[in-house]
Amino acid sequence: VPAFSPAGRTMYLADRTIRRTLNAGQAWATIATATGSARFSAIVVSSIDARTIWAGATDGTVRLSRDAGVTWATGTAVTGTAILRIEPSHFDMQSAYVTLASGPRLLRTRDGGASWQPITNGLADVGRVFVVREDPFRRGLLLAGTDRSIFVSFDDGESWQPWRLHRKSGV
Repeated sequence: VPAFSPAGRTMYLADRTIRRTLNAGQAWATIATATGSARFSAIVVSSIDARTIWAGATDGTVRLSRDAGVTWATGTAVTGTAILRIEPSHFDMQSAYVTLASGPRLLRTRDGGASWQPITNGLADVGRVFVVREDPFRRGLLLAGTDRSIFVSFDDGESWQPWRLHRKSGV
């Protein structure tokens, strides 16, 4: 799983380890190793601070580094299912959203991963949620992509509704 830093030529690759290159792939350094039989299944760099990296694993843990991978906060057990995607907030360094392979499907943290809350009100029977994205300009506006549709939340995931395109008649 690759991730690119918004600053410079830094790239991260994640599988059993997280590796980082600072020179467009000419040299790589291992900066984290997964525990047990888990693999890293998601990695992303914050758009607020390029030193902040969120990494999720197949065992449902999320790790957080605030210093470009030098040190990592102890993996927080989110669930017993794989983390599919992580979306760090564009507005708050402590907030992020994750999509899960099964279970409640979407979770949110507002305390740097110390605790996670399900944000699935309105997503019953929608199938699998593959991705959640926060609008980079409007705080609290989230989009969730499922295997059937797109859903929108205007209140930071507290409630979801189907995305509806309003078209003028005759267009």
